[in-house]
Amino acid sequence: MMRLSQIAAALDAQLIGADVTFNSVNTDSRKIVAGDLFIALRGEKFDGAEYVLSSLKMGALAAIVNQHSYAALRADSGGGAGGEAIAGGDGNDTI
Repeated sequence: MMRLSQIAAALDAQLIGADVTFNSVNTDSRKIVAGDLFIALRGEKFDGAEYVLSSLKMGALAAIVNQHSYAALRADSGGGAGGEAIAGGDGNDTI
């Protein structure tokens, strides 16, 4: 088990929300189990941030997404995306 603040410190990023403890890490939103930290990977043709809301509904406690995707996610959800986040100053990492 690990706390989000530990990940934020390692990434030199800003924790947004509560400093929750997560059980494991998952990059596949289809395989999320309660207590996971979802890492929303982003590539040239996909953005895992599109699956943050569904992973939270499946029981993820928090998600790591890039800062720009996080802003879009908050806007699309009316500011109530739920879960916890960490925002990286360089725009690459948001939990």
